Amino acid sequence: MIDFNDYILKSNIKNLKMLKLFYYKLKEVEYDPISVEFQMYSLKKEDILLINDDIIKISKEIIKIFPQTSLDEKEMILRVLPNDYKKILELFENNEKLINELLANNNNDLNNQEDKIIELASILKETYNNAPKGYQMTYVHLFGIRYSEELKSLPVKRIAIMATGKENLWVEIGKGMKLHKYVKIIDS
Repeated sequence: MIDFNDYILKSNIKNLKMLKLFYYKLKEVEYDPISVEFQMYSLKKEDILLINDDIIKISKEIIKIFPQTSLDEKEMILRVLPNDYKKILELFENNEKLINELLANNNNDLNNQEDKIIELASILKETYNNAPKGYQMTYVHLFGIRYSEELKSLPVKRIAIMATGKENLWVEIGKGMKLHKYVKIIDS
């Protein structure tokens, strides 16, 4: 079992945002005297930048923090008994102020990162859509080469999905990023 307070203090901004979102959505779940269930993929409706990998990761962390919960990994449904549900909500409620403070302190960094993600996704989208027929992957590789330094600290899979709707293109971007050290970029 992981201490919830320690987890919050050690969490990165993305996890804090997902925890806060999870808490607010969990409060909306209809109370059931037998079992309370929450569909984790429903978080994507609230934050379009979330990808399945993010949700799978936070789901597995939630069941470590709250061992009284169980996770149906196939359906990504979190289940908890009613009394434990109330305890979890109470724990979130007691730590809501801390989560909000941590998010507020790091909000500028987060906004800058999100702006960069959106900017690179729009560049990739334009590059991908305007590539000559049959050369789209080459242009994706070139994007990875060109923006390698900026992409190192950003979620490349999310950028690929935002730009093209194709999750697997992050692999192709990664290939370009690996080639970066072998290529000299010349601006024309």
